[in-house]
Amino acid sequence: AGELRERIDEAIGAVTPQRVILDFRGVTFMDSSGIGLIMGRWRLMQEQGGHLLVQGVPRSLRKVMKVSGLDKLGVLEEKEEVKQ
Repeated sequence: AGELRERIDEAIGAVTPQRVILDFRGVTFMDSSGIGLIMGRWRLMQEQGGHLLVQGVPRSLRKVMKVSGLDKLGVLEEKEEVKQ
C-alpha cells in the first residue's frame, strides 16, 4: 500500500484533479493499510477541494469498507460489483 500511496499522491500533486477514481476490480484482499490508503486519499482530495470515488468493489471488500466507515465518507460507488 505504501508504494501505491506514493504513486497516487504524486499523480494528484502533478495534476490537481477535481476527482480521483480508485478502481477495486480484481482486488481480492484488503486490510487496514488499504483502508488507510483510501482514507488518506479522501482527506487529500478534501484539502484540494476535490472528490474521491471508489468503484468496482467486490462484495467481500464492500463489507470491510462499510465496517470501517468508508461508506459514511460518501466515496463508495452505489452499484455493487459482482461476487468474486
